[in-house]
Amino acid sequence: MNFLNKGSTNENVNTRNFDPNEAFFVIDSDNMQNVTSKLYGFCVINNVITDKFESLAGAEPNGSGAYMYIKRDGNKITIKQDFIGSYGLYLYKDESYFALSNSFIYLIDYIKASRKITFNRNYANFMLTSNLSSYVYSETMVNEISLLDRSAVVELNISDKSIDWYCVDYKENTVELDSEEGISILDNWYRKWIGIIKSLAENGEDIKFELTGGFDSRVVFALALNSGVDLNKMFVKSLNDGLHTHTEDYEIASQISKYFGFGLNNQTFSAEADNYSLEDALNISWYMQACFHKENHFHMFRYKKPKYSFSGFGGECVRDRVYWCKNETFFIEKLINFGLQYRFDDIEKYRESIKTIFEKTFSEIRDKFKSFGRASIDPQNLANILWRETGNRSHFGKMTVENYYSNVFYLSPLLDSDLQKLKLYVSRDKDDMSALYAIILDRYCSKLLDFKFDSNRGFKDSTIQNVKTVNKAFPYVDVQNNSCIKTDVKAVQMAKVKKFDSKLPEQLLSDAFHSNEMKNTFLLYYNEEVYNYISDDSKKRSYFPMRNVFAALAICNIIEDISSPKATPSLPADFIKNTAAKYNKDEPNYSTSRSSLRFHELIDFYITGRIDIKNSDSDDNRIELIKVSDTNASISSPTWFNKNGNGYIIQSSSGSISIIFRCKKSGRFDIFLRTMDVKYADNSRIPIKMDFQKLIVNGEIVFNETKSITHDKPFKYSRKVDDGDIIYIDTTWIPHDIRKEKNLVKTMQEKVQTLEGKLDDIRKTASI
Repeated sequence: MNFLNKGSTNENVNTRNFDPNEAFFVIDSDNMQNVTSKLYGFCVINNVITDKFESLAGAEPNGSGAYMYIKRDGNKITIKQDFIGSYGLYLYKDESYFALSNSFIYLIDYIKASRKITFNRNYANFMLTSNLSSYVYSETMVNEISLLDRSAVVELNISDKSIDWYCVDYKENTVELDSEEGISILDNWYRKWIGIIKSLAENGEDIKFELTGGFDSRVVFALALNSGVDLNKMFVKSLNDGLHTHTEDYEIASQISKYFGFGLNNQTFSAEADNYSLEDALNISWYMQACFHKENHFHMFRYKKPKYSFSGFGGECVRDRVYWCKNETFFIEKLINFGLQYRFDDIEKYRESIKTIFEKTFSEIRDKFKSFGRASIDPQNLANILWRETGNRSHFGKMTVENYYSNVFYLSPLLDSDLQKLKLYVSRDKDDMSALYAIILDRYCSKLLDFKFDSNRGFKDSTIQNVKTVNKAFPYVDVQNNSCIKTDVKAVQMAKVKKFDSKLPEQLLSDAFHSNEMKNTFLLYYNEEVYNYISDDSKKRSYFPMRNVFAALAICNIIEDISSPKATPSLPADFIKNTAAKYNKDEPNYSTSRSSLRFHELIDFYITGRIDIKNSDSDDNRIELIKVSDTNASISSPTWFNKNGNGYIIQSSSGSISIIFRCKKSGRFDIFLRTMDVKYADNSRIPIKMDFQKLIVNGEIVFNETKSITHDKPFKYSRKVDDGDIIYIDTTWIPHDIRKEKNLVKTMQEKVQTLEGKLDDIRKTASI
């Protein structure tokens, strides 16, 4: 089912322990006959936690876990996802052809050399400026690839090469919380999860609980406290690294642990593990998160024994988050304002790109609810719905899958589809979206309400009064729970590899971003102000410092895949390492508008040729770069240059350059050969000359003799072009030889005489 031959040409693939061909798949309309049934990730079904297809014993997963389930039945193939769509299901369509994968990057590598793909600038703008992960419903960084709904079930027909899908209605937020049905759902959820925790403990499994000062982990921890397990035999984790909000989290967790008599951060389970290589860590993170998330969790090892981790993942769906998204307009403006700090040169275009993509996102979510017979989205619940449909899968979903590759099974009771059926408020106070959490804590472990929450948060007195009334009306009845969860997971053989320095992945990302190659690629679509902002941010930020660098590199990777696709793509780790290797830390980074110029900078100005290329006729006319021979060339596309068309300014000191590009839309193609725009401190331009020796366009010799040009007196060449035309440019240049200028001596003598005359005037004036 996996059809990519993605072995590295740089290193022996046997030194790697993560095989993308085992972790991901591509099914396209031409290879469906080769598909076999398989389970990617893990699921919880029939009291079994498993990542083996055969262990399902014919049963189909019902949403619990983090998986992609593929079942082949004759000529029919069915693909199902977990409740939040943790992997993501990505679809490429080109007329009757389609390709489907559980990794966006893996899919691009499969199709880019043979199929048309184009850059989705709107999505890239959002992802670059997002504070964490993607909240977009269906769009991706490639216009031709869409992300299917998190609940989409895909049906493929091998005979006619067709694809169809429908969405599962999990009936989220449809059951009244303070009703007999609602309380019954809640109690069954509670019994189910304390049974799972108890069974895992009795089976001798390694268990971890995460405890912070927030709401989500505390609600889940109530289940641990009531399960009857000895928490001193579990790993109760609470970070205390001084970063983010962890200091306050730890203080609150310490108070809870002291009262209930268990220790924090006691490594009670086996830490024996096999190492991943540096390449493994980079590949796992890139295949899962690139273009959808900005925080890398580089996995250095895989535990030999499975770990079962309980966390508050998904709590954003089942508690009050109105402040986060009061309404659609508020949310869009919030995103736009957050992105203004990135210093885009055309704020209106940036604003429009964010508005466009999120108006579509909200429209698609409304359409989904209408298809389920729900006429509208409750504005009070809009924030929870948006997170459930988008951010949840990009953030917690992908993190859960990544942890699975470390043999850690993240289990989050808050992402149980049954719990998500409940409304978040009681009928007497529909404005109070925190009632569900309050009912859980008051009903099952009221003592946890006595401890403060982080950031001065908490429940209102009226909330507590309301939920006590509900719990009194529907008292909890303790029922014997005989459920017994079992585990049946794969044993993975790992090759012995050396442990790498944990700081190395981030250093490689930084070096790759700061290389000339990536900077020039980035400047094809963004200005230097944006680039410098990201660079500065990576040096100042203490918590996940490479978050914006990671997003920018993902954008650059997609741009390169589109402009210069390779038939045999390299692994993400190779892309990062090879690009990072080109970073020259000693290379000067200077501005062309300084009043004081160092000698080597002056030399650079006099050897650098500038080539401006543009496709003109309308604002939609543009150029798609395919190849620039000088990988160290500076490439930019400033806003002022892109009026009535689009183009690039390319500056190179190599003395010769070849450029290949494709014209989008018919129009007029212009080339300007000139020198750099270098100015003194008073903004006057330094008169630099350059001798261009030849210009060849599509094999036609435009000139083959020396033409001395300046910035203000360039050489111009124009021709008509049609949509899709590919243009080849070759040009060479040398520094201008001032000794060959006629009347040079006479000119210099005249200048000296003029200066001497001015000095005489000054002397006369001074003597008066």
